[in-house]
Amino acid sequence: MATIIQKDVLIEAIAQIQGFLSRNLPYSDSLNDDELFLCGLREHIYSTHHNQLDYESLLVDIMKIKEKYEKPL
Repeated sequence: MATIIQKDVLIEAIAQIQGFLSRNLPYSDSLNDDELFLCGLREHIYSTHHNQLDYESLLVDIMKIKEKYEKPL
């Protein structure tokens, strides 16, 4: 279960990761699997009542995608 604010945080996190990917991946006419997943997840979050969202699980899924593309220091 998520609060309304947590739902907004999930939407903002997806937008941040989508921006991150668009800046860090080479240009392509098509989206990769992770970009498509984020688009679908965003639509799911928008269309689902906040009480039906698992905030912690969704946030972990979103952050795993960012971690996959981050360059190690």
